[in-house]
Amino acid sequence: MQIENENLSPAQTARGLKAFLIQGILQGAYARALGLNGPVFTGFALALGVLRQDIAFLTSMAALVSLTQLFAVRFTGRIRRKKLFVIGCAFANMMARFTPILIPVVLAKAFHLPAIYFLSALGFFFVHLRMPILGDWLSRIPPESHRAKFVSQRSLGQTVMVVVAGFLFGAVLDMFPAQPGEGIFQVTSGSQLEA
Repeated sequence: MQIENENLSPAQTARGLKAFLIQGILQGAYARALGLNGPVFTGFALALGVLRQDIAFLTSMAALVSLTQLFAVRFTGRIRRKKLFVIGCAFANMMARFTPILIPVVLAKAFHLPAIYFLSALGFFFVHLRMPILGDWLSRIPPESHRAKFVSQRSLGQTVMVVVAGFLFGAVLDMFPAQPGEGIFQVTSGSQLEA
């Protein structure tokens, strides 16, 4: 990938660093809310009848789909409107992550697991498709003198958010009954259409 030499002004650099810091922190909450090994997705999948080994497979599938980056490096280097591409991939990822809510309403029970597999893989695909561009930006925007401090602040903020969000989401889910098809997932799993 060809690296463009953009000389950013101090104001542009500060704005970029702030945006990446906020993005990293919010990504931590998003990962806990809709991540494959988070309490919300796991509870939802179990309510749909997905087995624990399927959730483990979905979690390991993230590493497998990360091979997309090997091919994305050559493809994304030719993209002119990189910001639009990154935002489009993020939007497609979010749609793939939110769409499983409709699975019990739209699909018969026999298609629940394949649909979850497909939508999860699709979401991962879009995440990894944009990663070469994000990695390039993260390596160029922080000035060399502040790079280590920025990376540690971003990692710390993301870690704290993951812990807090995981605890909060888990606490909310624990307020509901533990039986599949009851509690917080009752509306979704109770509205299944039988084929």
